[in-house]
Amino acid sequence: MPASAGAAFTDAVKRLGLDAHGLAAMPEVATIDVDLPRLAMFTTWGRTQEVGWVRHAFDTFGIPYDLVYKERIRQGSLRAAYDVILVPHQGTTGKSLVYDVERKAGPLAYRKDPAYPSLGTYGESDDITGGMGLEGVLELQKFVDEGGVLITLGASSYMPAEFGLVREVTATRPTGAFYAPGPIVQVEVLRPEHPIFFGYTKPTLPVRYANGPLFQVPQEDVADQVLMRFTGGDEGVLSGLMRGAAETRRRPALVATPVGKGRVVAFATNPCYRWQNHGEFGMLFNAAVLFWNDTPAKKPATATAGATAGAAH
Repeated sequence: MPASAGAAFTDAVKRLGLDAHGLAAMPEVATIDVDLPRLAMFTTWGRTQEVGWVRHAFDTFGIPYDLVYKERIRQGSLRAAYDVILVPHQGTTGKSLVYDVERKAGPLAYRKDPAYPSLGTYGESDDITGGMGLEGVLELQKFVDEGGVLITLGASSYMPAEFGLVREVTATRPTGAFYAPGPIVQVEVLRPEHPIFFGYTKPTLPVRYANGPLFQVPQEDVADQVLMRFTGGDEGVLSGLMRGAAETRRRPALVATPVGKGRVVAFATNPCYRWQNHGEFGMLFNAAVLFWNDTPAKKPATATAGATAGAAH
C-alpha cells in the first residue's frame, strides 16, 4: 500500500476509535466473487421521503446508483442501461405509484428558477404530473423480460401484482379492522440457502411491518418463490401494535418470481426504513447489489408447501 494510503487508513482508524493490525498476507479463507450491477433507483415526483432514506443509506455505504424518474422509465431501453431497478416504498397502492401526482390544471414544471434556486438539484421535469403510466409499466415489463431484476419495497410491491408483471401472484390488503403503525414482527426464513440471506444465520428474524401487500402465491410455486413469510398472530408481534395480526399468519413477506429472462423481487416489508432497521439492510444490499444475479437451484414443491401460500388463518 502506498504511504499516502497507509496514512489515510491510519487516520480513519483513529477517528473511529478502533484498533487495526496489519497482516503479512491475505488469510486463506473462502471468498465470493460478485458482479456489481448497474443500479437505478426509481422515485416518483410526489412521494420522495422514503426514497430519500434509501438514497441516504446507499450514499452512506458508498453504493453507486442512478436516480431515475418517470421520464427515464418511459424513455425505454432500460435493460441496455441497467441490471437492477430498485423501487423503494412509495404511495399506498400500485396505482398511486404508477400514476403519481394527479394532473388537475395542466402541466406542472419542476425546474431551476431564479425565485426557487434549490429546485431541480437532483432532477428536473417539464411536467411532474401523471406518473410513469401504463407506458412506463410496459417498459418495466420489457426490462424484466430481457433479464433485468426489479426490486420493490413495502407498498411499492403492490404494483407488480396489480399491473400484471407477476401474473400468478396476487397482492391484497388487510380488512378494515386491521391496524399496524409500524410494529416489529417476526418472519421465518424459508430459503436460508438463498443469497439474499447471506450473513443471516437464524431461522427467524425481527422486521418492521411496512403495511405492504398480503401476497398470495400459487401452491406449486411457493417452495421456489416464497423466500420469507410472516409467522403472524399476536405471538408474532415482537414490539408495537398490530390489530388483527391473525391476517398476516404465514403470509409471504418476500417473494422472488422469475419473469422472462429476469425476475421480480418483492418485499412486503421495508428493509430500509429510514435510518433505523439496520439489521434488515443486509437483505436489501444482498438482493440489489452483491447477489443480484445469483440464485440457488429451483426448489421442488413439497407436499406441505401449500401451507405457506398465504391463505389467512
